[in-house]
Amino acid sequence: KSNETVMIVPDRAVLKSGIEDSEDACDITLKLAAQRRAGAASPYAPYVDFIYSGIGMPPLPSTYGSAALGVLKRIAGRNFPPYPNGSFGLGFAKECPDSTGDDTHTAADLEEAYHLVVRRSWNSVMLPVFDMCNHRNGRWRNIESTSAYLGKDITVFALRNIEPGEQIYQSYNDREEFFEYEVEYELPDILRDHGFVEQYPRRWRFEINENDEDGEEYEDVKEYKDVQEYEDDDDYEDDEDDYVAVVVFELDKADDGLLRLTWLSKEADDLDKIFLRGHLTRLLEIKSYVTEELAMTDVSDYERRTIMEYYGAMVTALDYAVWGDGIEHSFGEIHIDSDGASRTLPYDALEERPEAPTPNNQGVSFQSEMIEDCSIVETVRSHHQEHYYEACILSSSNDKDN
Repeated sequence: KSNETVMIVPDRAVLKSGIEDSEDACDITLKLAAQRRAGAASPYAPYVDFIYSGIGMPPLPSTYGSAALGVLKRIAGRNFPPYPNGSFGLGFAKECPDSTGDDTHTAADLEEAYHLVVRRSWNSVMLPVFDMCNHRNGRWRNIESTSAYLGKDITVFALRNIEPGEQIYQSYNDREEFFEYEVEYELPDILRDHGFVEQYPRRWRFEINENDEDGEEYEDVKEYKDVQEYEDDDDYEDDEDDYVAVVVFELDKADDGLLRLTWLSKEADDLDKIFLRGHLTRLLEIKSYVTEELAMTDVSDYERRTIMEYYGAMVTALDYAVWGDGIEHSFGEIHIDSDGASRTLPYDALEERPEAPTPNNQGVSFQSEMIEDCSIVETVRSHHQEHYYEACILSSSNDKDN
């Protein structure tokens, strides 16, 4: 029932840094690494052994291979989420430079511990069992908890009536405990820190920059292609004077199957939408690059599926942010290659949208591939028609000849 207790996490079971008033992930990383080193002697041994087992935890983008990371970087561009700099990099040495002098642990030990802290902690504390509850916002979210920073047992309680067999969902960003997280920590951040693309409802935050990378105002949105020339995240420094607006919105799939757009900030104005439309154009123009690069053999199935899901989610989000949810939106298809990997193809732009270029000779040519079998895996309704997501087995016509 609503407000009833779901679980209690005793304060003595909470893994803390031991440093008073610390809210630093670096401090709790050192504490976790120490508990791992202590082994069975650690009072947290069962919990530490479980989280180090990796059960149920997808790989983080920062651990992807170079080919997959290159595609993510190309999708992100420069002044685009995750902020800062569109970087999916995540590591103890980078984030905790003042703590790397500790010779008690190897660099690899600290990196592994840091990744676990980012995935599972509330900044500076780790909550056994509660951190096993998955994330989803909106009507799906059904639990909340008392504060983990009061030195008291943490009570997890139902936000509403929970039906038998219903999945338990907490929120990673919509919590009173984390001030303004609901408008600052969104889908790209969750992918970076947790390794998955969140289900609907999906939240997005874009910082609107009035200048391109050369400091010149852009008038033709089709000329805004900063990602092609941008190579090194470390060479870029944020200039807060460049940011003229921040827009935050949520896309959710309603009961009728339609996507609904809700602005969590002030609605994007015409200037904001020029910026967003420019990036939508950019993403459509790199469709062939993304699909070709992800078809490489050194990209894992999980990397391929996750990046394509992220790419499609970003394109859809920008399309709705620019055009709203009161018009027809055209979606693409989900294909499954002969190796079993998923590849999502973003929709072709409608006439009133930035035109998607024809893939060049270096792109993936689907005319040279044969569709062996297809089945509908999901149906999404727009205001005017239904769009079908299909799963297909593809094999190259050249392969058939061989």
